[in-house]
Amino acid sequence: MKMRNLALAAGAVTLIAAPAALSHPSTMEYVARVCPSSGACNAGTLTDQTQYVVMEHGYVTVLKESNSALNRGILNLKNLPSGYRSGLANKAAWFTAAAGMPTPFANGRTGAADTGAQPHATCRGVTALESGNPTGDANVLGWQGTDPFFNYVPWQATASGLDDKLEVASWLATASRVSGATLTTSSTVAQFTSACTGIGGTYTAADGTVTTIAGASSGVVADAVAPLNTQITDLQAQVASLEVIAAKATADAAASVARLAPFTVTFVSPRVTRTSVAADGIHVTVSGPTGRVAHVVVRTREGVAERLHLPVVLGVAGGTPGADGTLSLVVSPGKGALRRIRDSKGAVPLIAEVLPAEKPGTATGEIGG
Repeated sequence: MKMRNLALAAGAVTLIAAPAALSHPSTMEYVARVCPSSGACNAGTLTDQTQYVVMEHGYVTVLKESNSALNRGILNLKNLPSGYRSGLANKAAWFTAAAGMPTPFANGRTGAADTGAQPHATCRGVTALESGNPTGDANVLGWQGTDPFFNYVPWQATASGLDDKLEVASWLATASRVSGATLTTSSTVAQFTSACTGIGGTYTAADGTVTTIAGASSGVVADAVAPLNTQITDLQAQVASLEVIAAKATADAAASVARLAPFTVTFVSPRVTRTSVAADGIHVTVSGPTGRVAHVVVRTREGVAERLHLPVVLGVAGGTPGADGTLSLVVSPGKGALRRIRDSKGAVPLIAEVLPAEKPGTATGEIGG
């Protein structure tokens, strides 16, 4: 296999890259043997195909020469030896004939820096889109800034994946201005083709991909993220543990609040009368937290109890509020006491209290005389 360095950055004198470009990755060219597009594939029918390994800002992909465009491609200043570059005070001299290098943009090429690798579609044959003239130079450089990688204006709506995602809007603006068409990220290949032919150009698809950026970089990415994934797994376990602890703390706090929440008690009838005291006892409703037992004590005043020959405490009933937080109880003073209450001519005041006594609820009522 033969392999040689290709060029990756600068064009005419105006397209010479900034110093940062000197550290740009390279593009390597090699010749692969491939089967013919049709017919038998054997040792006698194999043909040569130029392929490019493109490495740019940590992104790697392998392209195949499929669009037959052998110039105006990716640029690479690394084709010029660093000793030669550093020995020239004037960076414009890197591509001058006087310095022993090809004249900039001679025959539409950027000297030793140009390649045939095009990861983007292009519109070829349009002066305003090709280097070698002031207008073309300005347009090719304009969408990239002073640190160019590509010796063309891309003629497509999406990035190639070679660290050019942020430049899509810039080259679309240039393509729209030159073509007079409105080209956006939703434009189709047919629309780009029409815009190109409309200004006398030839739409040329990008070179095909042999190995995708994701495929070429998968091992490096896996090695890079492996330690991070380990840390993420550990952190997720810690977070899960903390979530369990937090959930328990929340539940404990809720239970504590529930334990301290007060009960309330009301007589079923807004005003307790003789007729509202049922034959089976005095009906009350308790409201409060579920899961706690409530004891209701119904009593009367001592003087009333003495006059009617009743006990002060008329009765006790208990239970636990249901899911809706309520509990219905019947407090029975006994048949004899009920009869004396119902036969009483005077008012019989009643008091209902909920125990436990630390958070009692109290209701008062009166059996009218």
